[in-house]
Amino acid sequence: MTNDHLDWEQVHEARIRATDLTCLALLRDRPDIRVRLVEDVAWLNWTTSQADVVRALVPLPGVTFFQSTHGLRRRFGSRLPTNEAPPIAEERSLAGVLSPSLPAPVQPSGGAFAGVSLRLIRCEFPQPTTALVCELAALRFFADTATTAELAGVSGLRTGDRAILFGLRLPLIPGAARFHGQDVLMPVGFRLEPELPAAVIRSAVSAKPHEVLLISETEFQLIPQDRAEPLTRAGIRLALAGGAP
Repeated sequence: MTNDHLDWEQVHEARIRATDLTCLALLRDRPDIRVRLVEDVAWLNWTTSQADVVRALVPLPGVTFFQSTHGLRRRFGSRLPTNEAPPIAEERSLAGVLSPSLPAPVQPSGGAFAGVSLRLIRCEFPQPTTALVCELAALRFFADTATTAELAGVSGLRTGDRAILFGLRLPLIPGAARFHGQDVLMPVGFRLEPELPAAVIRSAVSAKPHEVLLISETEFQLIPQDRAEPLTRAGIRLALAGGAP
């Protein structure tokens, strides 16, 4: 393609085959990606971080990108306005299209009820990694080899001899435990059974607004995410030397 980067930054809409929506599975936690489905066609629009959406859509056969300027919609790469427009249909979240939303829990009208035991079971759906836990010493190689951009996209905090990192593009660190989720973090490849809303699980452990709940196969831990700071080479080396996190 010969269009420059500035043009791509203005692309926030695309039309694809409905059967190709699975190519966005790793982005289904993005609330700004909206979908309108009519028969075998899906219209997508998004408002932020367009690069990862475009990257997932470009290889698809028959994909059409659109950009709007001064209220006029144009096919990407064309100077002429088009009358093509999304259909009049319900706009749904990407997660709601790829996997049905969970029903809201309803408390029984009266009487005692038994507590629910949560357990981790294997999950068949792909899950984007949003956090990882590793030994502090394992960050040494990352600090020496990561680019400034790679460091800037990750935040973290230290707890004892371990480091907890947050971000959408986390490094590959040998021996690290990788987690998915937002307010409730679970090991990648696993989900909770039964699948309860995050708010219900957090309420059960009295999680505060600034804390995330990390659930592993052996324990759960409340992490003060507001203490996480952007990673820097100097900060990692200071922590490795035994200084303040």
